Amino acid sequence: LLYNAQKTEFARQVDIFSYLVRRNPNDFLSLYYKGDALYRQQYQDSGMVFIQQSADLNPRYFPSIISVAHYKNAEKDTAGALAWYLRAESIRPRDKDLLYYIGECYRKLGSLDTAVCYFKQSLAIDSANAIAHAQLGYAYYSKGKFDSSIASYDRAIANDDDNIQYYLNLALAYEKIDSTQKVIQTYKRLIGALHPKNLAIAWQYLASLYSRKEMLREAADAYQHVYDFNPDNSMALLTAADHYERAGNYKAALELFEKLYRMPVDAFLKSDAEKFIKSRINALKKKMQ
Repeated sequence: LLYNAQKTEFARQVDIFSYLVRRNPNDFLSLYYKGDALYRQQYQDSGMVFIQQSADLNPRYFPSIISVAHYKNAEKDTAGALAWYLRAESIRPRDKDLLYYIGECYRKLGSLDTAVCYFKQSLAIDSANAIAHAQLGYAYYSKGKFDSSIASYDRAIANDDDNIQYYLNLALAYEKIDSTQKVIQTYKRLIGALHPKNLAIAWQYLASLYSRKEMLREAADAYQHVYDFNPDNSMALLTAADHYERAGNYKAALELFEKLYRMPVDAFLKSDAEKFIKSRINALKKKMQ
């Protein structure tokens, strides 16, 4: 048990617990710890055999039950995982993490009302659990309750403002209610919260939104920001130039095309890059004349 607590000597643990199981095949504790040691040695399937034997011998031993549930969940056997999580709930009915896992399983299985119920129970115990708020938002989104989804994602961000996905999902929910300004505000919140290395991703989403909404000047500026934060993304520069041209800002478009023309070919397009860019430059010069 000391080795197990220190997470060391896994092979030695297996030897000791195997000896104890040989002495007493009904020793559910030693079966569990033997399986746990094997699992930690990356012998997951073998470990689970012994952990499940432990659960069969003592159906009220929570560590065995929850370990099998997590294993099935990791193996994407959602229905199987749910059955074991429900067994665990009968032992610990007010476990906030367990309630969350059950809600997640119900959501994956399409039982959205039940999923919402479990997520709410989990949040009633721990209202600061950002991922539970986010999963509740996902369930509401899947039910078409976009206002409730927005409220849940806002709470998720309030508790974890570093998670990019929460902002993106919040923006998707705002798009569903056709609130373009709120979508833009959400992307800008994301940009303000992000580490510089992730800013190109956020600007890409905002640029795509501006483009879909035919906000051409805003899209062009945003695509330039994508390039600023990720200079390897020459396609963003091309897209910015294209949007400037479509917006009638030929001077800005020409500057970007000329910048692209000076770049090495392999930094942009491998075939016919120079011809393509040169043709766009010539066309723009004619338009400006």
